[in-house]
Amino acid sequence: MDFFQHQEIARRRTTTLVVYYILALLVLIVAFYALIVLLVVLLNGNTERPSPNSYAVRLEQNAFFDPLLLLGTSAGVILLVGGASCLKTIELSAGGGDAVAEQMGGRLISGSPGNARERRLLNIVEEMSIASGINIPNVYVLDQEDRINAFAAGLTPNTAAIGITRGSLEYLDRDELQGVVAHEFSHILNGDMRINLRLIGILFGLNLLVILGWFALRMTMYSNLGGGRSNDRDKSGAAILVVCLVLGLGCLVLGSIGMIFSSLIQAAISRQREYLADASAVQFTRNPAGIAGALKKIGCPNVSSRITNAHAVEASHMFIANVFGIGSFSNLMATHPPLADRIKRIDPSFNGRFPEEIRPVAATTEEPAKKTAPSAAGSVLPGNPFPINPAQAMGRFGQIDFGQLAVAAALLESIPPTVQTALAQPFGARAVLYAMLLSDQDEVRRRQLTALSANLEKPCFDLTTALAGTLKHFPASSRVSLVQKALPPLRTLSLQQYTLFRKNVETLVAADGQIDLFEYTLRGLLLNDLDIHFGLIKPLSVQYSNLNALTEPFVLVLSFLAYAGNDDPAEIRKAFEAGRTDAGIDGSLLPPTSCTFAGFDTSLKKLAVSTPAIKKQLLSAALCCIAADGTITPREGELVRAIAATLGCPMPPFGG
Repeated sequence: MDFFQHQEIARRRTTTLVVYYILALLVLIVAFYALIVLLVVLLNGNTERPSPNSYAVRLEQNAFFDPLLLLGTSAGVILLVGGASCLKTIELSAGGGDAVAEQMGGRLISGSPGNARERRLLNIVEEMSIASGINIPNVYVLDQEDRINAFAAGLTPNTAAIGITRGSLEYLDRDELQGVVAHEFSHILNGDMRINLRLIGILFGLNLLVILGWFALRMTMYSNLGGGRSNDRDKSGAAILVVCLVLGLGCLVLGSIGMIFSSLIQAAISRQREYLADASAVQFTRNPAGIAGALKKIGCPNVSSRITNAHAVEASHMFIANVFGIGSFSNLMATHPPLADRIKRIDPSFNGRFPEEIRPVAATTEEPAKKTAPSAAGSVLPGNPFPINPAQAMGRFGQIDFGQLAVAAALLESIPPTVQTALAQPFGARAVLYAMLLSDQDEVRRRQLTALSANLEKPCFDLTTALAGTLKHFPASSRVSLVQKALPPLRTLSLQQYTLFRKNVETLVAADGQIDLFEYTLRGLLLNDLDIHFGLIKPLSVQYSNLNALTEPFVLVLSFLAYAGNDDPAEIRKAFEAGRTDAGIDGSLLPPTSCTFAGFDTSLKKLAVSTPAIKKQLLSAALCCIAADGTITPREGELVRAIAATLGCPMPPFGG
């Protein structure tokens, strides 16, 4: 199953979740209606002589059914439970993975942490991100959690956050920590995070009933209604106490029923995904001992995976292991498969015995390339055209393998120390990106520097000019990795700082009156990520599911690609026809005047809000188009990566 199929399945699972949630609401409506009828009857029973025309009597005469009462009950449950779920989901969607991590008590790791364990973690995450082609996620450490656990949260691969407990950093060696991070990257790449956020919203709404139930019971316990002052007041107070007692107990029971429904859905969705993520971790790292070793340590009685945070229950399905610790909820409602079963699928020789005691391991600063043979990385992207198989290239999406990790390690090692230092904090990250956008043409460069000096503080301007010379010789094919590495520190800017940064980027790009490929790729990776993070645009959502409605932008993109890779008219037409045939669409090659960067960008943005299946068709057709001559040039390779970035599809760098 490929990346696009996983994304489509995740979309369908979200729809299934909504259906189940509606069924749970219907059950709650019926149950609440019965509770209200019971309260009406109890209240009527407190009068010595109920009137023949009383509401309770009329209700009984109609077999306890009243359409208006049912309608009111339905509206109340939907507003209470559904409203709470929607508000929580909207809150989490707006904050993305960062909101979940902060809710769980996470602390954002800076770009250059002094702690060796945190540096090791960041290095592993950066490797995985570059190898898979996604933007480097924010990484949080759960300082208050001394057990082994981790999670990934967010709406899309490019808006994810990873949370790791302090215990994971202390007890896991590098291979085991890499296995855990690879497990979480599987959730990121397979589209599990979006449905996980929906589940948190559902659990919050249903938990609200339990909270209200406890509140009503506390009112009953601490009330002193009546005070024995009069018989009428005694009766009135007793009636109110009865209502509070029944309402409280009813909310507790009904809330528990709702939580059971949600837990069953949660377990059914989560358990199989954990098996898949474990298998993916092995595939990504080619090291079964890594993830298996981490799971074995989780099984150690003096460590386990327990999370103490108050929000752990509603987010339990997001973690790599049971937040209640080992031996908990090992039944139908468990969100995770038994540890022993998971380990045996990875290591068939496992005898079911977990270590009785484990101790913290020393953090090492060893570079991953030393363990993955740096010679295997080869060239990140050859300078000359090289052979490409479109079908094999399509299989790279959403995948990580040993060779790609080696390429990522080589990319990280190739970054000059001065640039590494600058990228560790937002001030320097801005300067690095400004420096990469400075033109080689003297007149254009002069205009760019003049504009920067007017809108930039002097220290940042000076750092930009100092870095320009270093970055001038940095391989163009590796510059995307610098953009990816710059994103985490740039996310810590204030909205005002980001607005100015965004303006400066646009000014530098527009200085020569045209946009080149690197500038386009940078804007696609950089501004799309940060615009979403700062709330300037909404995350992509599906608007088109029919390819027929997208034929025009599809043809323009393929025409643009055909001209970009060839000068010979016959080769241009051959490339276009190869892409059009692969996509199975009608259309003719557009004239060169119609294939502008602006038109290309507009077409891609329209295709970016289509289904995963249509995105797969476009990327497959694009690869067939540029590979019509059997080879791919560095420019063509970066152009395909630019398309993938705009569509929100993680594509690893070529050369892995």
